[in-house]
Order: sequence, then C-alpha cells, then structure tokens
Amino acid sequence: MIFANPTFLYALGFLAVPIIIHFFSFRIPKKIVFTNLELLKEIKEEKKSIQRIKNWLLLILRCLALACIILAFAEPTLPASQDQAGNLPIAIYIDNSFSVSEGNIEDNKLQLAKNLALDVIREFPSTQKFIVSDNCSEFPRELGGTEASDYINGISPCAKVGSWDKITDIQTKNPQLQSLFVFSDFQKSTFSSDVDFTDSTTVYLNKLGKNPTPNLSVDSIAINTPTILVNNEFAMEVFISNHSGEAIENLPVYISLDGKSKAPVSISIEAGATNAARFQMIIPKAGIVKGKVYINDNPVVFDNNLFFTLNVEQTKRITFLGAEKSKPIEALFNEDPEFIYQSVNPKQIDLNIFEDYEQTIIIGGISEISSGVQKALQQFVFSGGVLIVAPNANSDFNAFKQLVENLQLGSASEMSAQGLEVSKLNLRSSFLQSLFKASPDRIKPISVKSHYRFNPNFSGEVLLSAENNEVVLSQHPIGAGNIFVFPFNISPENSNFPNHGLFAPLFLKATQYAGGNKPSYYNIGKDKEVLINIPAEIIGDLTIVNGDQALIPAYQKTGRKVKVFLDRLPLMSGHYELKDQEKVLGQFSMNLNRVESQLAHYSEAELKEITFDNNWIKILEFDAAQKSVAITESLQLKDYPLWPIFIGLGILFLLTEMLWIRWQNRQLSK
Repeated sequence: MIFANPTFLYALGFLAVPIIIHFFSFRIPKKIVFTNLELLKEIKEEKKSIQRIKNWLLLILRCLALACIILAFAEPTLPASQDQAGNLPIAIYIDNSFSVSEGNIEDNKLQLAKNLALDVIREFPSTQKFIVSDNCSEFPRELGGTEASDYINGISPCAKVGSWDKITDIQTKNPQLQSLFVFSDFQKSTFSSDVDFTDSTTVYLNKLGKNPTPNLSVDSIAINTPTILVNNEFAMEVFISNHSGEAIENLPVYISLDGKSKAPVSISIEAGATNAARFQMIIPKAGIVKGKVYINDNPVVFDNNLFFTLNVEQTKRITFLGAEKSKPIEALFNEDPEFIYQSVNPKQIDLNIFEDYEQTIIIGGISEISSGVQKALQQFVFSGGVLIVAPNANSDFNAFKQLVENLQLGSASEMSAQGLEVSKLNLRSSFLQSLFKASPDRIKPISVKSHYRFNPNFSGEVLLSAENNEVVLSQHPIGAGNIFVFPFNISPENSNFPNHGLFAPLFLKATQYAGGNKPSYYNIGKDKEVLINIPAEIIGDLTIVNGDQALIPAYQKTGRKVKVFLDRLPLMSGHYELKDQEKVLGQFSMNLNRVESQLAHYSEAELKEITFDNNWIKILEFDAAQKSVAITESLQLKDYPLWPIFIGLGILFLLTEMLWIRWQNRQLSK
C-alpha cells in the first residue's frame, strides 16, 4: 500500500485525544441523595466489569473511526500486482528513428511514445527502478523515476533505426526484468524477422500509428564515370522511389553544386516503382564540390535530401615503367594537357612513386621485376591505384608469367605465335557499358600476331576476347584499385590495336579508375568507416566538422590514408570536413539510411504472428492523433484506490458508536 499524501499520516497523533478523554473524565459529578445506602448493595459486582468492557469497545470504535478518516485523506492506493512494488527493474524502449519522428509536435509518433512512457512511470512508486533505452543509447543503466522521466523528455530523433536485436539485447543483458515496454511503429523494413522473447518478462508492444504514410524518397545517385575531370561532361542519375499506392506525375527533381542550383528535371513514377532523373553536367574548376539533390514531399521529409561530394581533378598522372618508351602510349598521354606523363626505367625506380594512389602505372617492357617492386605494386593497387600490364616487343614471357601469378591475377601458360582476330566484347561489364551509348552490333576486328595464353582467375572479368575465346583484355578489381591485363605485345609491329578505334577509349577509361572508386556519400548506421587520402602528416587530434557540430572520431592512419570510424558518432545528414586542427584534410557527405523510407508497418495480427502469439506478450495500438492516452488503462496496471474504503469504514464506525451509545442510554433509562 502506498500513499499519495503521506503527510496526513501525522494526524494519527490525534488518536490520543479520545484515549485521554476515556481515562480522565472531565464531567462534573452529580449529587444524588439516598435515604439508605443499603440500596446500592443490590447492584451486582459483575455489572462493573461488563461496563468496563463496553467502555473499552466504545473507545476502540471512536479511535477506528478517526483513524479511517485520517487514512482516507492520505489517499492510500494498492498496486494492481505485487510485482510492481518489488525490486525488479522495468525496461522502456523508445524507437526514435526518423520515421517515428516525422510530423508536427501535435501528432508525431515520437511525442506520443514519450507521453505513453511517462504515463507508465507515473503508475509506479517512486522507489521503482527503470532501464530506458532508445536507438542511439549504447549502455543504458538503471534510473529512478525522476531520472527516467528526464531522460525520456530529452529523447530526440536519432539517425539509427530500431530493430528486434536492439530490443532483445535489453532482455538478454537484464534477465531479471519485471516488464519490458516497447514503443515503435514496427516498420517491416527494419523489424524484418521473427522474434522470440523469453517468458521471464511480460512484454508490452505498443504500436504507434495505424495507417502507413505515402512517401517519396531520394534513394541514391549514380555517376557514369569513376573520375570527374575539369570541363569534361559527365552524367548523374538520381533515383527516386514512390512508396505510395498512386502514380506521381511531373515531379521536379532539384540539384545544387556548391550552393548553386541547376535547372530541375521532372520525372513521373508509377505506384510502388523507382525512376531516375538524369542530369548532364560540366564542372569548370578542380577541387571538392559539395552537392545536394532534393525534392518536395510532405509530411515525411527526412529522405527528401541526398548530400554528395565530388572530387573534380585538373589532371591525372600517368607513369610508364619500361626500359624503352612505348610510342603508342606516349602519343596518347604525353601531348594531352589533362595528363602528366612520365616514363621511368624499372632499374632506376624510386619506390616513393607508388605512394601516389591517384595515378595510373603502365608496365610496358616487362623484364625482371624485383620482389620489392611487386610488393609495392600490390599495395599501390590495393590502396586505389590503377595498374595496366601492356607488354611490348622487349617484354619477357617469364617476367610476365611471374608478375601475373605473384599478383594473383591468373596463370600464363605459354607464348603463342598463332594469330588472333579479336571482335568479342563483354557488354555485360560496367566498364564497357559506359564506353558505348548503344550496344554495337559489331566492331572492326583487332588483329594480333602473337600473344601470351592467359587464364584470369575467378576475380577477373574478361572484357575482350578472340573468336576462339582467347583472352585479350581482362579487368581485376583488387582492394580499392584495379589491374588491367593485355596479354599481348601492343606495339604496331604485332597488332593493329594502337590504330584501332578502341585503343584510346580503353586506356582513357582505365585511367578514370585511379584513386579508387570513392563513394560520393556514406549512409549513417550502414557505413562504418570512411577512407580518406591525406596530403600531409597529422599534427594534432583529428575532428570531423559539420557546421556547428564538431566530433572527435577514432581513426587509423596507414601511409597517406586515414580510416575514420563512424559507428558510434552522433552523425546527421550533411557535408563533413576532416580537420587536423584548422587544416582541412578531406571532405565527405553523410545521408540518413533509406531503409525506413518504405513506410509499411506490421499490423496487430502480424505482430502476434511474428512473436508466436505468446501469452506473455501484450500488443496495443495507439493512433498518433490521440492527444492524451491513459496507457495504464489499456495495460491494466492502474493502482487500486483505497480511500473510498477508508471513508466508508470511518462512517460505519461512527454510526456503530452512535447506535451503541443510544442503546446504552436506553438500558440505563430502564
């Protein structure tokens, strides 16, 4: 039993008043004249003891009546179950993802969840302990009622999404829970699997919102080139999904670069489908460009924007390794102002050149290559560089065989003098698809007099092959970089390839992969780390900055790259700068995870099904439009008020006392 107004209990001290009156009678004795005292002897002695008992009963009735009235003013209540007054903690989980947080303050589901959770806390005694958790909390601890209420009032939207794993983890880490209250919209995209709660805890699944909200989302972007060069046209496709049951006509899609808006593109999207808006762009200056794609869609707005970062390059560095110069390659790159071309003799090589992961290295005249150079080449490619193996007349087959096998690209069996006619293109490869606006019916054959028999391993993709399926060009993604292998002498004496229409496009396209396939943006909660090339040594502590938000991340430095760990940072969507003190080392963009854009929720019946309809799981549904919800009535947790009982008992004792006195007076009058 607990009291709402315990200070009234001090009034129980007034019970001393009737006791004092009982023992010390203040009545003035009345004189009665008797003619003969012998008349008193007729009163039986036993009547004295009976009268004494009657007086004691009267005193007890009077004290009980007064005590019941005082207790009624203290408003005693009895908890609905004995467990509620126990020492076991109660867990509360609030899903504060952006899908729950959408809407204004009057009807958003997050505010409803907070109000319901506060109702739960108010129904328990002040000594009750609570474990409150949300999507962003890492290590929830036991809190008192006041602390738990303050924590709930401070919960704000979180970029991380809710899941069954997050909820069952609370139960796993706290096996002695009394109850577990879950407040969520239970989206199918995030709460995706069956869940089995243990029967040691009563679980209350409180579903927020009854009807899914129609929604449009900016899902992703795709750029048709790995590298963007100054004044070179490129295409960007913006993918928009329609999560409603009705088609959308002429939706404007907007894009801005460094704050300057471009002309919008309008698209139409069928119900439940995805369509792409295509932008053709030219960027006139080198450097980092901060972009944003956006649409207008209400009331769900968290997925209306998509931020991205483009690294626009002025030039690309090309390094040719060979004892003799390659005229076709030199003619292609040396006179082009978009490239910085150098030719290096392998015997005079400086290993520091491999630290520039933004360049393309072409191995021409392949002679003996030291193990140190091969190891440096592996690290170079793994970090994002592009390596093109293009033998010439001075190349040695054994050196070629050793190189491709040590780099784990495949196997080279022998030198073949059998001529080849190359006309087969693998148009399923993304590399070749971006070269052609339309798939060519046929190409002019590439003639090859002699070649190396080369069999790529499972990680390689054949791009060009002869009619007899001999490999003529293959691509091998390794780490963040790529290796391209031409297993034949590309000089004009051995092949017409240098004069073929595919020669320049293939080499130029390969150089665009240099620097690694850097993401234009990262997804909060999904991408755990960011890899950034840094121009200089780190002096102080690194910070990542987005406007007024500055965070200190964990990071790992390897050579000229820094891996920044994002997992436990309170990130928001937008553009971030990686800073060493005041110096900007790199930039990247973050976006909210689009997994919540599909606003389909489990119904009450579906929740019962995926929780196996266990009797210790209670499922309730609340509409976000409700202004005030007494969750305790739905959960049958309301305390039993006892003050009406005490008032009734007090009145009963008073009436009994009055009747007793009247009955005694009648007996005396007789």
